[in-house]
Amino acid sequence: MSLLLVFGPYLLLSILTYFAAPAFRLAGISRFQAYLPLFNAVNWFQIARIRPIIAILLFIPFINLFTCLLLVWYIAVSYEASPSINRFLVALFWPILLPIYLLRAKAYRYESFTPYQPKGTLFDMLLFLLLFRWVINTFVFINFSIPSPSMEKTFMVGDMVIAGKFQYGPRLPITPLALPFVHNTLPNGKPAYSSKVQWPYFRLWGDKVKRNDVLVFNYPAQDQYPIDMRDYYMKRCIALPGDTLQIIKGKVLVNQRPAPAPPLMQTQYLVQTNGKELSIPYLEKLGIHEGGKYMTTPGLYLLNLSKAAYDSLNALPFMDSIVPWVSPLNFYHFQSDYFPQDAIHFPWNVDNMGPLVIPKKGTTIKISPTNVALYKRIITVYEGNKLEVLDGKEIRINRKPVTTYTFQKDYYWVMGDNRQNSQDSRYWGFVPEDHIVGKAWIQIRPREGFLKFY
Repeated sequence: MSLLLVFGPYLLLSILTYFAAPAFRLAGISRFQAYLPLFNAVNWFQIARIRPIIAILLFIPFINLFTCLLLVWYIAVSYEASPSINRFLVALFWPILLPIYLLRAKAYRYESFTPYQPKGTLFDMLLFLLLFRWVINTFVFINFSIPSPSMEKTFMVGDMVIAGKFQYGPRLPITPLALPFVHNTLPNGKPAYSSKVQWPYFRLWGDKVKRNDVLVFNYPAQDQYPIDMRDYYMKRCIALPGDTLQIIKGKVLVNQRPAPAPPLMQTQYLVQTNGKELSIPYLEKLGIHEGGKYMTTPGLYLLNLSKAAYDSLNALPFMDSIVPWVSPLNFYHFQSDYFPQDAIHFPWNVDNMGPLVIPKKGTTIKISPTNVALYKRIITVYEGNKLEVLDGKEIRINRKPVTTYTFQKDYYWVMGDNRQNSQDSRYWGFVPEDHIVGKAWIQIRPREGFLKFY
């Protein structure tokens, strides 16, 4: 649906251009230019005596509908047709009447087609292409390379990912004053945007996020940047708004049912051979790239293994044991390590969490000093309220005593496929709906010629 909003009017106009090639020739434009993608749109505006740069409006949702009406009107005015057709009707019913009108065109109204000067035309074309790239990045997709191993073996470091924004509906810019082709900082470290203008969150129509989707989102904990200027993260959606999540000894439960494990998911194992040492090249040959020797015991290793790697190791004749390595219950490293950063009430770790209800828009919960840590960041940072806990007994929101809170947004719980080597919701909590950018669409591994669509 979102793709149609962006490209629909232009595609329809391009199809009609095929039938209107003779009209292009009347204006002194070659048939080749009439069929060349993007350039045909620019030529339509030249024929209509409108600056070609305005063609970018054909790709901005909703605005493109009105742009088409205006463009068709000026095109109709630019030609004399025989027999004549009312130009108002042509503009109003252009998908049907425009090709008929142009096929009847006998002459281009202007004595000679005088395009803009080459220098001006080149400037307009370059500016058009820059703006077109902005439209694509805003409404259709973004591309980036994987910087960390948190999604291995599904996505490897260095993989190029094209994330589609149209699946969930494009999020309109929140920070409109930003430079193109850079994200949040310039090479010299200065901001590539101005936060003086901030637009409210709005998303065009699209599908809903589903469990197990690979999400691309703005990193929620990066408070120094506006929402849409925060770094891109990619994780798998484990739980949706309203779901109940629990992790027991590394096993994830959603609504008391085991969550499906990604086919290439990695978890940690304590591997013991009969004393034989495993070299790094040997492990890499088996597809094992994380972990290594553990302590000083001969043949003892702590390795991150996918199911395929586990099966390969387990089949070796010198293998004694392969045991899952999980953090014990109530084992908490440091006060700031794990969500919700409250070891007294929630001594959780990456392998043991919950039960935890994922916040859903419109849902009301009871809050108290014992559970407020779960929702503190939502109440204050994501939903813009002032929260106070007085003497460890009374909670005030915006200076009013409260015992309940109603969520204003939907939230999601995400985790990496490399379960023991991923900074995800287990560390920094929920992903707000307004942080979601899109869904992994195309994965490219150039060195191996690997290409996969999601």
